[in-house]
Amino acid sequence: LNEEKGASIMGSECGIPASKAGLAAAQSAGAVKELVAEANGKVMAFVSNQLDPLFESIDLKALLLSRTYLYTLFHKLFGGTPDAAVVACVLSETTRDVVEEYAGDDPSMKGLGRFLENLGECVDGAVLTEQARDEYTRLFIGPGELPCQPMESPYRTKDAAVFQENTLAVRAIFREHGLQLARLMRIPDDHIATMCGFMAHEAERSLAELRAGNVGALAVSLRGEEAFVRDHMLTW
Repeated sequence: LNEEKGASIMGSECGIPASKAGLAAAQSAGAVKELVAEANGKVMAFVSNQLDPLFESIDLKALLLSRTYLYTLFHKLFGGTPDAAVVACVLSETTRDVVEEYAGDDPSMKGLGRFLENLGECVDGAVLTEQARDEYTRLFIGPGELPCQPMESPYRTKDAAVFQENTLAVRAIFREHGLQLARLMRIPDDHIATMCGFMAHEAERSLAELRAGNVGALAVSLRGEEAFVRDHMLTW
């Protein structure tokens, strides 16, 4: 399939040709699907053995596992008043390992890792649980004026009301993926906890597509995650 004749016929049906000549022939014949090429690029960006496009990408699997774990953790942290179990999870060695795995060269994630390590050494779990409950109430529940809102809409429109137009936009995205909040109309769809839960679900779906070798579906899933974060989580 890497020879000129075979590559020009098969194109990207069995993946991107490994040789430059085969790829050039497939591209000249217009037989390379854009989605497959994008998926190949995303996967190969994490593959440690660049000479073998079929080599299993442990790095990408680790990234998606870490992403699923962290979004699930933040979903629980922002989804309700923290309890002892959630705080114990935050302080766990597993969480520190996941943050280290996911951080790469990102200074913010590295800072989070150092913060978690210092937090576990300096604060008793029971004390931290009580402090976390008080702080969650002060920030997100009240009484009194809330220092911050856990929803996207107020930051986008400068209107403190909930269930705005942007809430409906996020709800539409959830429905496109076959999802709907169990407490629809009681919790805004653009609440940070629900969006973290959605991203955890999508990261898990991307991991399933990677394991199944569905490169096209993987590219679609990763593209959707990137767009959702860009449009709804990095804007406020």
